[in-house]
Amino acid sequence: MKTTLSSISPQKSKPYRVALVGGFCSGKSLAASLFQKLSIDTFDADDIARECVHPDSPTQTLKMIVQSFGKEILRSDGTLNRKLMREIIFSDQEKRILLEDILHPIVFAALFEKERRVKSPYIIFQIPAFRKKYAQYFDHILAIDAPEHTRIARIILRDGETKEGARKMLKAQLSQKEMLSLADTVIVNNGDEKNLEQQVEAFHSSLIAQLSQEA
Repeated sequence: MKTTLSSISPQKSKPYRVALVGGFCSGKSLAASLFQKLSIDTFDADDIARECVHPDSPTQTLKMIVQSFGKEILRSDGTLNRKLMREIIFSDQEKRILLEDILHPIVFAALFEKERRVKSPYIIFQIPAFRKKYAQYFDHILAIDAPEHTRIARIILRDGETKEGARKMLKAQLSQKEMLSLADTVIVNNGDEKNLEQQVEAFHSSLIAQLSQEA
């Protein structure tokens, strides 16, 4: 049976679900690593997506992608050509939405399946391509904000993209303004790791206190 978002219960659960969101290179991964230092279980939707599109994955996600995009999306070894896939979806909004419709329900189902092993009082789900319709699946939305020029510079450095390519990547995502409007809490990452760590620790302490009161 095909996994759809409608088949995933939006009912709030224990542990408490926190969606860690933000645009490309806003600092989500660094923030997630800081939560890990606080003994909070964290999971990255991108890591799950890589597992799901592996040719041997029982989800058969890659097969569904090939059915929609054609065999030319594959490398000679039968794996997904990620570079070509990125070029396609960052240049064509309809194809980006098509890929998300295939991939995201499977990824979300796999993410929430991991809750069974979680022992921390809340759980961080790092969600790069966040959409308004996903908000119902989380108890709290924590956004990491960073200036656009900073994120563009980081993309160029990290991925070897051109400035034009980096702008396409940012444009393909939900705008930072829209993403921040969905957030319950915003942490500003200005490049000062110590400052980011302090904000993460403050959020952690506040949430632990809240959850203790609700218990």
